[in-house]
This record gives sequence, C-alpha cells and structure tokens, in this order.
Amino acid sequence: MDEGSDKSPIKVDVGLSAKAEIKGEVPSSSLGRSLDALVDAFRPFTEARGLKADQIRLQREDVLLQIASKAQYRLALEGQQSKPVPLKFLANFMEKASQEDITNEILVDTWANLLASASVNERENHLIFLDILSRLDSKHVELLNFICFDRDRPLHYADAPYEKRETSCLYNLKSKLKEIEEKKTSGEILQHSDLESLIDIGVDFFDFPGAKISNIEMYSDEAAEGSYYKPELEDKIISDDYPESIIFALKSVGLIDVVSIDLDNFYSETLEFGFFLHAAVVTHLGAEMYATCIAGPVSSGKTHE
Repeated sequence: MDEGSDKSPIKVDVGLSAKAEIKGEVPSSSLGRSLDALVDAFRPFTEARGLKADQIRLQREDVLLQIASKAQYRLALEGQQSKPVPLKFLANFMEKASQEDITNEILVDTWANLLASASVNERENHLIFLDILSRLDSKHVELLNFICFDRDRPLHYADAPYEKRETSCLYNLKSKLKEIEEKKTSGEILQHSDLESLIDIGVDFFDFPGAKISNIEMYSDEAAEGSYYKPELEDKIISDDYPESIIFALKSVGLIDVVSIDLDNFYSETLEFGFFLHAAVVTHLGAEMYATCIAGPVSSGKTHE
C-alpha cells in the first residue's frame, strides 16, 4: 500500500499551535461521521494532558494523528462503517499509543490496525491487546507475524492445538524408534536414512500456520557411518534474528507457547540416540491478536514480507 503518493486519501496538517486537522478525501459514505468524531476526539484529549514540555506534547499528538490517519485509510479501503469506541479503550489507547516513535512504521501500523478493529468490532480482548502491544517492540511484532503468516495457508489455530501436535509427535517418534530397534535387533545394518526419518516426523508435525521450528537436530552412532543431522529449514526461526529472549518474551505475555522435545540419551536396550526439537506455536490469544493488530492491509515493512 503506497500511502506516500500525492493522491493519498488522508492529509494531516499540524500547526505550531499543536492543533491538528485530519481531512478525509475518501467519500463520506466510506468514512462515516462516527469516524470523523473519533479522530476529532484526539485533539481535546491531547491538549488536556497538561504535559510540561510542548515538544513532547507535539510529538505525542503527531504519532496519534499518524495512527488515526492509517486507521481511516484501512476502514476506507475495507468499506467499513465505524462505531463509537468505548471511552475506557480510547483513553488508554491514546495514552499508550502516543508514546511510540512515529518513525517506527511497524508499531504505528499495528496500533492503527487495533484502532480500526476497535471502531468496527466489539471484542472483549481489545483492551488486553492494547496492554500487550504497549509492552512490545517491533521485533516482537515481527516474530509473531513470522510465526503466524503463511502466504498459501490461512491461520486456523483452533483446528490444530499445539498440545495434540506435541503428543502426537512424541508418539510417532517413539513408534519410529521402535521400528529402528527391531531392525537392528534382526541384524540389519542401520542406514543414515533410517535415523533421518525421525527428523522428517518432527518437521511434518510442526508444519502448519502458527508454528515455526527454532531448532531440530539428532545424533546417533548407530548408523554405519555415524549420524549427526541438523537440517536447514526455509522457515526456521533464526536465532540471530530472533534470540531466545524475544521468543520467551512473547511466551510471557501469552501470545505463543514454546514446545520442547528432548530425547537425550533416549533409553533403549539397543540404541544410543538423541533427538531435540524446539518450536514456537501461537496460542489462541496470539492468533486473535495477530488477526486484529497485524494481518490488516495497513501493515507494512517487515510485518508482511
């Protein structure tokens, strides 16, 4: 979406007196009077904050106006009719969203999506998303989008709870290990491919929208040539991009769960074997927040690459 073109339907003018005006050139039937009233509500709120530093006040107004214009743009594109936003949400939204850096497009877009959603839907979790978003940096938003976004498959997390995936994965791993044990017991020589099949099981069980593997590897001296296997996955979470601190931060606010399957020195009378799989899987709350705050057409930058 090119919002910087000369024909952008939203124009924002901020004067030295800190008075802001948002002019919508989109047909009024698309914007609606309720949306205009919502945007107008930003001015008295920010002017009444009583901040001592005019520069800070101006900057906070600027980011709110930028967020509001993007929310307008989204609603106009979707042909949505806005509804009055609850005061409890609006007051908290303006207080927290105004603290963002206006140059951080990822977070500004995410706040705009949340505002647009709150103006057309009555969802109980909007206030929760507001609180969580105020605690996130753009890197957290990027990771949540990376876990959830799939160009070819929509996110239907409710159809594939991670608990069942983890349990089923363990069951299939142990079943495959039993087959390998029986093969060795019968006197057959184990091949590298026999053990690689365990990796395939792990990859297949976490190959769905809303899940990304951060590490999967295996070792064993059972194959004829020995075996250590760590595949290069196209959609793997790269630690240099998203270190564990980012992953566990999303877990701490309830947006993802971290699945760990460690079969180190797996007990077996015939095999010495180790298998490790770590994955991040979106929760129901995380999937809803992704749909509300990230997946909208306002999103730009790395959140939709």
